[in-house]
Amino acid sequence: MTVDEKLSQIAIKLSDQANLLEAIRDAPAQLSDWLPFFASIASVTVAAFMIRYSRISAKEQLESSERLLEKQLKANVVAMSRREWMNALRREISDHLSNAKETMHAITSSDIDTINKTSHKAVRCHTYIQLLLDPDKDKHTDLLKALDVLTDEIRGIIKLYFELKNVSEANKEAHIKSMDDGLSKCDDLSADISVKTSRIIEDSWGKVKNLE
Repeated sequence: MTVDEKLSQIAIKLSDQANLLEAIRDAPAQLSDWLPFFASIASVTVAAFMIRYSRISAKEQLESSERLLEKQLKANVVAMSRREWMNALRREISDHLSNAKETMHAITSSDIDTINKTSHKAVRCHTYIQLLLDPDKDKHTDLLKALDVLTDEIRGIIKLYFELKNVSEANKEAHIKSMDDGLSKCDDLSADISVKTSRIIEDSWGKVKNLE
């Protein structure tokens, strides 16, 4: 290879290296020209993501609010039903005990018409109270048992009263004492029923306050 040819090859290599160095030198400037474009793309992407996220978040909040409102409405309906139930139970128990006291007073005053009237009313009250109470709950069962005992006791006293006219003088005093004992027992039973009823209503009122 001649000297000229070697010099020509060296010149070509130097020219290629110079072009490479120039390209490397210009690269940052070219990249910087693209930065605003990349920045705008990133901004649009972030904005689109935030809009989508805000829509999803708003939808979730709406669904959560709807579930909360539905739960609140159900709780209010249940609470209202409980209050109505408590008022009905309180009213029927009050009527039943008042009726029992009226029956006992009629027995002591020999008021047969009142005895018959209150006896029929007692059956209605007792039956309605049974429908209001839940036999699967212990406190309700205790109240039902106490009501049954009171009803049986009053019936027993009424029976003794109508048998009194056929009782001999020798047994009359003992017969009247049995009636008096029965009347005293009815007073105790009535007080016990009031306490049991109050406890049941207290439990239910606690559930109303807690929206259970």
